Amino acid sequence: MRDAAKQQADIQAGGARIVFLHLSLDAQAKRFFGKYGMGDVERISDPEGRLYEEFGLNRAGVKELLSPSVWLRGLTAIFTGNAPGIPRGDTLRMPGAFLVNRGEVSASFFHKTIADRPNLKSIMETGVEACRT
Repeated sequence: MRDAAKQQADIQAGGARIVFLHLSLDAQAKRFFGKYGMGDVERISDPEGRLYEEFGLNRAGVKELLSPSVWLRGLTAIFTGNAPGIPRGDTLRMPGAFLVNRGEVSASFFHKTIADRPNLKSIMETGVEACRT
């Protein structure tokens, strides 16, 4: 979430609008997003994960949860004061990032593990360029 907050201005300046799809109830999500200064960003609550499935975001298995990069990212988060909060929703649902233009996915990033940190600005730039061609 910190990465998205840091890149928010650049993403919006590039002509994209940020919309978060999440698995929590909206009241819970509003507090979470507000903590990162993104309380006004559009959100879609999907507690059943139906839209996650439509985007092809699967549930994590052993490989996605137990890889060394996941444990290293978790320890780093704890020691830098960014420990995860209380889990909400389907905690095994893998995340992803997409640029959608007129109902079509122009660019995407599917996490290989929950520790992945995609460059959201780069995804936006790739997707915007694809929309122009």
